Amino acid sequence: MIENNTLFILGAGAHMPYGFPSGQKLVSDLLYGFTDQNYSKEHFSIDENISDIFLKNRIWSPGVINRFINALKKSGRISIDKFLRNQSNGWDDVGKRLIGFIISLYESKCDPFSGVQEGFHDYSESIYHYLFEKMDAIDDEKITENNIRFITFNYDRCLEHFFTEAVRVNYPNELKEFKKFLSRNVIHVHGSISPLENKTDSVEEGVPYGVVYNHQKKSFQINLNNYGFLGQDIRIVSDKVQSEILGNCIEFFKWAKRIIFLGFAYDKQNLENIGLDGSNRNLLRAKGVYGTMFGMKAQERKQVINYFSYQQVAGSLNFDDLGAYKSVEYLRDTLIL
Repeated sequence: MIENNTLFILGAGAHMPYGFPSGQKLVSDLLYGFTDQNYSKEHFSIDENISDIFLKNRIWSPGVINRFINALKKSGRISIDKFLRNQSNGWDDVGKRLIGFIISLYESKCDPFSGVQEGFHDYSESIYHYLFEKMDAIDDEKITENNIRFITFNYDRCLEHFFTEAVRVNYPNELKEFKKFLSRNVIHVHGSISPLENKTDSVEEGVPYGVVYNHQKKSFQINLNNYGFLGQDIRIVSDKVQSEILGNCIEFFKWAKRIIFLGFAYDKQNLENIGLDGSNRNLLRAKGVYGTMFGMKAQERKQVINYFSYQQVAGSLNFDDLGAYKSVEYLRDTLIL
């Protein structure tokens, strides 16, 4: 049972062990996944050219996709968020829908329970397996009594899918209340590709995890004419963070005693979008702040630490200043949940 109020801030790196893309990889997927059949087969295990699928289902013409790809390629951006941030380019809606489609393909092949993905050969690197063990409820405890919350920048629903299914198996009598617990304690800052639950069999209401493409049957499991709903709830960096979401993020920080960044790139705009700007320095007062910086160079790590040193009036900073730790090994070596 996690007793201390613990808030996790999750970036793309937290889900990469499950097979999901980094921000840079998502740009590559958008550049090549729709027009290069070999790329689609290698990265999505789909034999067809995706733009041909779109044409066949009368979604978008290849011309629209090619113009989007050409604009993205010539933008010089390695982040799709930063490319779409420029509202004047007119690609924000197209980009959201294409992101939704790409992430839905990843959900169809990335099973967090399988323990086998690219670079992920056992459960030791699974942050959600690790956390669920720590959340174990025994005797008269309830799984919903865990003091844990999440702010995630990921578009996928891996977090909700994992914990919902794990609770369904281990605590079936608490499933209904646990779903409410998740809805209260998880914030998708930039939205997600779709609501996870589907109570009416209508795509508009939500698409269950991993059902868009069936790799055994090699076929899509939803009517692609309705595919545009995969991405309707995505919010890009340039979208003003809704006041309710920003307010909820600030309340999460006030509630937390420990704040842990995992797989996060510490983009200044993203930090500001969750309330960590100069006007809210007291949010981190007297709290323990932790974070991975895996793969970041020395000057990049120094910049992150300086940013939080300025933000934080009191408390303690416990970043991986060597940039050597992945999420689970960092938690195991740094703090007791």
